[in-house]
Amino acid sequence: MEHLRERTVESLQDAFEQGVMTLEEYEERISLATTASTEAELNVLTADMSEALAPISPNPMTPQSAYESRVMTAVFGSCDQKGFWTVVPRLKARSVFGQVQLDFTQVEWVEDHAQIDCKVVFGSIRIVVPDTVQIECNGIGIFGEFNSKLKRDSKTPTHRLRISGHAFFGSVEIVRAKKKG
Repeated sequence: MEHLRERTVESLQDAFEQGVMTLEEYEERISLATTASTEAELNVLTADMSEALAPISPNPMTPQSAYESRVMTAVFGSCDQKGFWTVVPRLKARSVFGQVQLDFTQVEWVEDHAQIDCKVVFGSIRIVVPDTVQIECNGIGIFGEFNSKLKRDSKTPTHRLRISGHAFFGSVEIVRAKKKG
């Protein structure tokens, strides 16, 4: 059920960003999505949108691939991804009145590069990277902030991370991990 909720929230975010609904309607639907207890309640929230925006029900026969996109979402809460985890090539970070933190200091990379698509509405996303990761940051802050706080790029990069997206009334911040010692 939680996976369907996340996909519905993502569809609502996409619809809002494309101008399909007003801010008031968006806030109301997000609120309803966070309290929905059935799949039918979630489907009603996107039924009037185009087929491209509607959530797709997962197919239980399709195995999850390591190369699939992974979504981290915080709606009126937080989502922390830290410690040992696997970085897939395509990540999506979504924050609506919440906080997402992605810590890349102890990760296993599927490939030598990854891309993070960030969407923030009245929230924040914080990305922590070690010295060995080269960053490409290209985002937009609208009444918000989308920036890299890195002083320099890595001298000996082993991986590349491309970060893009936008922050409405919120922030996306990229920082270097503090060196232990």
